[in-house]
Amino acid sequence: MLKISKDKLKVKRRIPFKGEPRVENPEETDGAMVYVERYPEELSHEQLAAIFKRAGRIKHVSMPKYSGSKQPKGFAFVLFSSAAEADLAVQTFNNTVPSELVDAMAPNFIPVQGAVRAFRVMSKADWLRTKAELRDIKKEIALLNPATIFQSRQPKTGIQGEGEDKVMKE
Repeated sequence: MLKISKDKLKVKRRIPFKGEPRVENPEETDGAMVYVERYPEELSHEQLAAIFKRAGRIKHVSMPKYSGSKQPKGFAFVLFSSAAEADLAVQTFNNTVPSELVDAMAPNFIPVQGAVRAFRVMSKADWLRTKAELRDIKKEIALLNPATIFQSRQPKTGIQGEGEDKVMKE
């Protein structure tokens, strides 16, 4: 069953899926959410939640994947019960390697293959600002030299193609 907003522009489910976080106030949810990257790709939702539960009660973990290949995009969002817990997660895990990944004696040790890098963790608000800044920088670069930014690259074969102009010497 769906529910339509008063302005008739938005639709949402009346009864959310099991396990889906209820979003009463998006501003509160954004304050309680952190963005995470540089974690091992082999981690599952449950393993990532086991690491971040040291900062507080976790309501939801989202690890987006590409629709075509089903490969992970390399980042995740962790929703906590409160903004204070999200802030603690940023302080605890940003630029650190969690002990769960490197200390075999840790209570929740998670063995991973390959090198483990320090996590990059930031609040969702900081992530949105960073994303907007990068988008603006890309736009400025495109304005500086639009001809080269959007050209498709042709492989150089040494053989003159059909669409190329022939230069004649006089």
